[in-house]
Amino acid sequence: MLFFILARFFSVGATAQEPEPPCWHEEPGYYWARVQNPAANFTVLAEPKRMSEVCAAGVVVANGTFFAPGAPLGDVIVGGASPYPLAKDQRRLKRGSRLVDLGKRWGIGVLKAVPLMGMADGDTALRTMSVYLGGGGLLLSDGQDVSPLNASRSGEWGPSFPLDILDDERGRTAVGIKDENGRQALLIVSTKDSAHATVSALADIMKNLGATEAVFYDGGGARGYAAGGKCLALPTNKGEDLNPTHIAIRACR
Repeated sequence: MLFFILARFFSVGATAQEPEPPCWHEEPGYYWARVQNPAANFTVLAEPKRMSEVCAAGVVVANGTFFAPGAPLGDVIVGGASPYPLAKDQRRLKRGSRLVDLGKRWGIGVLKAVPLMGMADGDTALRTMSVYLGGGGLLLSDGQDVSPLNASRSGEWGPSFPLDILDDERGRTAVGIKDENGRQALLIVSTKDSAHATVSALADIMKNLGATEAVFYDGGGARGYAAGGKCLALPTNKGEDLNPTHIAIRACR
């Protein structure tokens, strides 16, 4: 009887000491992280810090800007309020002869513990969400690749990005939603420095990982990504470093 009790004790103890499975993974060409409880772990950090300063917190994606000093690129909602509402004159980005309207951006947020994809249209932000991180354009909707819609000039599908942003192979980050046994998890992806991608290729990665909804976030020299407390990709654009207004998602605790 004593042996049985001791055996049960050490068995329970051994099980308790088993490490939790990693929430981030490394694949050829990209990294990806899973946030299985978005309501608890989807935290937007709106402090003006450089990406290298917040990697240790478990940050997995950053969205910053050097286009509009003092304001992040994309709407931010923390605790149901927007700490950095963009001024109207900061919502437009000149790309050559083309003006990109940033007043309509897609992003990922949490509403009543459920992660959702939505578009913040100018001043009409998604105020019902407790947490929201505005990004760029669409990758997936209802499991379908809708990335070509990012070039549409109708305004119905978002900012209408020029083809050099969509088709260039550059560093990319994305956030998506995946259904796992009836519960929705977040998927957060970054390409590696040695394997850049187009927006269409990024949509393929998100779809292959099982995401049904996905949005792309910062890319190129503005891309920032960390997981497990490690800086895996830091922004290289000098403007990003001079204007450290980054917002990020916290996970991998």
